[in-house]
Amino acid sequence: QAALYCPVLTCRRSKVGGGGSYASRKMWLEHLDDHIGDFSLDHQLLRSIGVKMCPVCRGCILKGDRAHPECLPALEELGDPTEVGKLPVPEMGKLPSHEAIASMKVPLQRFIPESLQALWGKAFKDTVDRAVQQNTPEAWTLLAMLPKACLATKKGGRKHKRANREGIKKRLQRWIKGEYVELWKELKAADGAPPKCDDKTRVERATDLCGMGRFCTLLVASSVAGASS
Repeated sequence: QAALYCPVLTCRRSKVGGGGSYASRKMWLEHLDDHIGDFSLDHQLLRSIGVKMCPVCRGCILKGDRAHPECLPALEELGDPTEVGKLPVPEMGKLPSHEAIASMKVPLQRFIPESLQALWGKAFKDTVDRAVQQNTPEAWTLLAMLPKACLATKKGGRKHKRANREGIKKRLQRWIKGEYVELWKELKAADGAPPKCDDKTRVERATDLCGMGRFCTLLVASSVAGASS
């Protein structure tokens, strides 16, 4: 096989750097990962040397590989991967302003569950890569939109935990497919909607509170609580 040098000319492991070539493709790819982190490599340069990014972890893999072996299970969960830059970016007129994004008040998922980390990692890295590589107002706006468009949650503790997780999963999958504008419209619609609270919801809420001991004092009280303002 041909000698494996770093394609970044300023690197000491390049042909002109004098640091020598790599003995194995594994070591060479791991070295390229370091340059991905410091933005010395772009997709065009990677393609020219027969390398692409893993669709799960965004590390370097050979052009003919689907993903790193350890990333294949997560790849099956993600479905058909889409390379960064392949999906069209909406025009600026269809995207919210940065002021509108900042003023949107929604509760967000603070910790990404393990089952969603691969999806979130792909959505986040794809969006960051696009912003850095394209460096356009539209690409940076998408990065600002991402957390609120995908990680919005409903308040309610354990009651909404599973629903929140499933909702985030579906929104991340749609974001990866390029449904940015639709997700933001749905977020705006939900933000202005009054909370739904039917009798069934009230009973479930009361049962949850009783289980936590919150209503026990009231249930055994000998007299009515005093008036409150």
